[in-house]
Amino acid sequence: MARDAQNEHTLSVRERDRRYSSIRERLRENGVDCAIVNGSNLFYLSNGIAGELYGLLPAGDVPLTVVVNRRHLIDISPSVLLDSQEWVSDVRPGSDAAAVVERIKELGLGQATIGLAGSLDYRFHNRLKASLSAAKVVDVSDIFTDVRTIKSAEENAMIDQANKIFDSAIRRIHEVARPGMSGRKIVEEGIRAMWEAGGDLESTLSFNFGPVPAQNPILADLCSELSRLTRSSVATLDTAIKRSASASRNRFIKKCSGL
Repeated sequence: MARDAQNEHTLSVRERDRRYSSIRERLRENGVDCAIVNGSNLFYLSNGIAGELYGLLPAGDVPLTVVVNRRHLIDISPSVLLDSQEWVSDVRPGSDAAAVVERIKELGLGQATIGLAGSLDYRFHNRLKASLSAAKVVDVSDIFTDVRTIKSAEENAMIDQANKIFDSAIRRIHEVARPGMSGRKIVEEGIRAMWEAGGDLESTLSFNFGPVPAQNPILADLCSELSRLTRSSVATLDTAIKRSASASRNRFIKKCSGL
């Protein structure tokens, strides 16, 4: 949830170590020496570093390396990011595969088996293969999917808290939403309620409404900017709270005339 250190709903270093141990065990079982990750798989390992692009997790007991968009480090030292959290101890600037390749060579894994888990584009793949032609590259997305599917007690507590935060948005919207209100105003009320309940600044809210149920993000944007509720509208509410580390999502559909 929120990054406040006093918030009890944060994930511990013990949870980080559990995740690393589970992933590493599976990597070694499959003969993989390290894993390159991005997107939600990187978030799963880093717990969220501002500007993060790529991560490299060795199968051995070596710290995770996180490559951060170099723009985030133009006028500050990496130590600022390191001191702001406990999960990651190796942060490097970059914008493409170069920093990852450099770290792989540092670790002596230039001829190793390298796993990929995430939506890495063709430019990254090409740079990786050109720079590490002796390495074997394999897909390990299934390893991350399997490990992430089984939730720990800490993760379940985080998801429960995310659900409670979303419930606060539902209650607020139930209280204030009325025919004639703009979608933008309703979304503002819901997000404000989530923040007040402890949601982080990246908590998002999508609100679709119209003659039929819909969960289309484009329609949600149009509803927010252009439309107003009517008594016959059917509303669909969807949210994601990043601190859950697995994007807890909930939905409800309700006739606006019943609000």
